[in-house]
Amino acid sequence: MASLLQRYTNATPDTRRTRPRRRCKRNPVHLRSSRAAFIQALLTDLETLDGRILPKDAAAALFALKTLGKNPTGSESLGTAPTLSALLRIVARLKDDTEAAGEALRCIANALLLFDQARSIFVRKDVNGGEACIDLLQARRSSLPTRSSFCFQKSTIPDQIFILSRILFLSTVHPSSFITVLVEDKHVVDIVSIKLDLLVSSLLVGTKMSKEAMVDVLKFTFNILMHYPKSLDGGPEGKIIGDSWSPKLDGVYHARLKDSVGEMLFAMCDSDASTMSTLLGYGNVAGFLFNKGIMSAPPPPTSSTGATSTAAALAAASGSNINPITGTTNAPREPEARDDAGGEGARDGEALRALLTGWNARVPTEGAKSDTQGDGEGCNGPPPRLPTTTTIVRMGDLMICAMLGMA
Repeated sequence: MASLLQRYTNATPDTRRTRPRRRCKRNPVHLRSSRAAFIQALLTDLETLDGRILPKDAAAALFALKTLGKNPTGSESLGTAPTLSALLRIVARLKDDTEAAGEALRCIANALLLFDQARSIFVRKDVNGGEACIDLLQARRSSLPTRSSFCFQKSTIPDQIFILSRILFLSTVHPSSFITVLVEDKHVVDIVSIKLDLLVSSLLVGTKMSKEAMVDVLKFTFNILMHYPKSLDGGPEGKIIGDSWSPKLDGVYHARLKDSVGEMLFAMCDSDASTMSTLLGYGNVAGFLFNKGIMSAPPPPTSSTGATSTAAALAAASGSNINPITGTTNAPREPEARDDAGGEGARDGEALRALLTGWNARVPTEGAKSDTQGDGEGCNGPPPRLPTTTTIVRMGDLMICAMLGMA
């Protein structure tokens, strides 16, 4: 029996009976030995679309290519500059076929995920893939490496935003000059703000892939916030996000960013104010809940919560060691010293006790009679009840603070 590769290379539009999508899904194990050759054959036919693969079969063929590329063994060529450039040309050629163009972009995303070196190759000037993808996300005239530029379909569909953001996230995992280009030339902060506006609305109405798209937009944004400020001051070692900043990133504090994160968390809390307040701390969500018309702290959630995972989280968040306002864990208090405690602290306490005993023997207590008033015990009577060791230690701390001018 001829191998799948031989069957494919010998096929013509008239002899094909099975589409590439079915072949690849049905026999993935048999493709391993000839994976590299099969990938190259598919790429060659996809660039021409006038031989074994016709335009109507482009999406299926790209799905087959994507499936082949999920196994890194034999698919290393997908992470090279010639193949990445070829995939970008295929995206340009299939601009009117949203499904096919999306599959080609997914092939790129898989290659960037599997092969680390492909991420730096993709943003090089000879490939120019990073700038092409940010232009597609911005829905402006693309800089794809093709003879005639084209205006890609406006990226308002969450699925398109998701795959483009995933590629850009992988392309910016490591610091590079491309990140500087994104901020200073491509105005990536404005692009992110616009996409968040769109995705918040999509998320509220339950549009498919809107949550996944928002997650990857935020992951891509995180890379920008982490790497761009460091690139301005030489990339100091040991600094974390927030230690450096640039005014060019101020637009990231987008008004809808807070709303989008709040709405996502509210949905994760089953759209229940009591659950949200318990899990996150009322102080952290008071403003968000106020905007929803909840003017005060909601009552604790009932035990009738449907989801088991949510019920378990509520049980943990309602513990006595959780601060209900901040939602953080209270630090355990240091155990108070006991009167019978041993060690140096106890000896110091006894010394202070003796000192105060002598002081009490010389100073009359309030309401006590002096020895000139007849039969009163006065200062010669029994001393008043002494404070505990704990109180003495605290008094000692106060005296030290007073001596230092701190109390």
